[in-house]
Amino acid sequence: MRKATEVNVGLPGTGLGTLLYLLLALAMPVRFLVRLARGSASPGEGRLVARQTALALGIVLSVAATAAGRGALLLRFRSERVAGPVSAVVARVGEASPVQVSVVLLTFAVLTVVLLAIELLGLLAGPARRR
Repeated sequence: MRKATEVNVGLPGTGLGTLLYLLLALAMPVRFLVRLARGSASPGEGRLVARQTALALGIVLSVAATAAGRGALLLRFRSERVAGPVSAVVARVGEASPVQVSVVLLTFAVLTVVLLAIELLGLLAGPARRR
């Protein structure tokens, strides 16, 4: 007899990898402008920066739209099956709920810890040999 498997899934585009990508892609225009001002920008670099920035903005907008749509559906189709008040899960349409904010903050905190651990291990390992 097969057991039912319970899985907690998150919203696609809200994980550690995506957060790191978004931070880097959204910082690209700033770095590009600095390189452009110094005269060290490569030919074609502007197109790459524009493409990656547009992709990052698309991810942010799609996650925001999905969260807003999900919130609107939860508010419209409330049910007694939802444990606790629905207002704790979703806020009014267009506003972030405490749950949404805490998920983003927790993901950002975990990413910060991972990046700090990598940097610390790099310092402890000493300078790498160049080939």
